[in-house]
Amino acid sequence: MRLRLAVEKARAANMPKDRIERAIARAQGIGAGEALQEIVYEGFAPGGVAVLIESVTDNPQRAVSSIKNIFSTYGGNLGGSGSVAYLFEKVGMHTISKSQKEPAALLELLMQINAENFIETESEITIFTKVPHFHEVKAALEAQGIVPETSELVYRPKSIMEVSDPGIRSSVYKLQATLEALDDVQKVFVNVTAET
Repeated sequence: MRLRLAVEKARAANMPKDRIERAIARAQGIGAGEALQEIVYEGFAPGGVAVLIESVTDNPQRAVSSIKNIFSTYGGNLGGSGSVAYLFEKVGMHTISKSQKEPAALLELLMQINAENFIETESEITIFTKVPHFHEVKAALEAQGIVPETSELVYRPKSIMEVSDPGIRSSVYKLQATLEALDDVQKVFVNVTAET
């Protein structure tokens, strides 16, 4: 499922077909270089904020060393397997613009398909699904002429931690941004509200 999503994203970004094929071969260990490995790292940011890191790397030692260094720099620490994963739920997420369909009709559609939950803002609706229903929901949306702006699998916090100290909040967001800047890191999830 992840491969399918990655190929869809690459095509949407107009990545050349040969680069997509080379990346697939490398991920399978067929091409030049080491095979890519998907690893989920877990840790704690300042204030006890849970951090989940999705990594795809050809060198796990390099990845873990870089991640540990960043945690140390920002006052956090890398945890063991299972230390924070229980605080998150892996779900499908589709974000659609309200301009694509009348909001009332869109909400009615969400009740008919396997949407678990949704969050509505002024301009968009973010739909959450269970992982097995991810592609089914995307296909149902597209069948109605609704093209999601984003469709991806994410780790959604089961509960949001309140961090009132601006210094700690700043450290958490800097830690998250620095981790996301690493080549080996695909996505970083935290259990605090997004920076505003």
